[in-house]
Amino acid sequence: MAKRRSWAMTGAVLFLVCFAAGCAKGHISYPPNATLYKIPRYEKTVVVKEFKDLRPIMENDYFSRSATSDLHCSENVADAVALAVKNDLAKSGLFAKVVSPSREEEAANADIIIEGELRHLYGRYQEKWLKFPAALGLVIAAPYYVPYEKADFNLEVHLRAIDAKDQSVLWERTLERQWTYGPMTAMEFCNHYGFLYEKLRERLQKQVAAGIRDLDVTLANCWYGAAL
Repeated sequence: MAKRRSWAMTGAVLFLVCFAAGCAKGHISYPPNATLYKIPRYEKTVVVKEFKDLRPIMENDYFSRSATSDLHCSENVADAVALAVKNDLAKSGLFAKVVSPSREEEAANADIIIEGELRHLYGRYQEKWLKFPAALGLVIAAPYYVPYEKADFNLEVHLRAIDAKDQSVLWERTLERQWTYGPMTAMEFCNHYGFLYEKLRERLQKQVAAGIRDLDVTLANCWYGAAL
């Protein structure tokens, strides 16, 4: 009898956790990566323009608790990604100043323009946990891991650095990853789209860090970087 009560209590707690976690919306803004240079490497002003949202319609207008969509995000997705990249560049120490288009005077006199295209930002649970034999193991493993349950992700952001004077492309790179995560803990599974956005946010942060390092190397080795 005591064992039954214990499992009943565990199930009740998990239900409450799932219910509470499912109410929260996700977000994709992340803290900037570590600073690369304490003194600006390039004495230039950079403007990060608004990103174009080129995602398939199912990625931003799809209502499901098992998948991300703009309905489940607390931020404007394309704007949030652009702002995250801007803040990351500003923290990196590559440039003297990194501004947004709203800073009209500084943006008009910028040396480099960063353009971006949001092509994919999507996460979806596979929802296998109700299928036999996963359901048999759920009762035992739920407090720790959800048997068989995984999530698929697709992230693709294209970035381009343009010389503001002659409009030549100085650098471009596609930040692209498709991956599967799992099995996951019951807490992760119960968090629904909050968890999906968390994993997208973590991967975006790593990809932008790699992109900034690549931008640094490219500028340092091209005619533009040599002239600084």
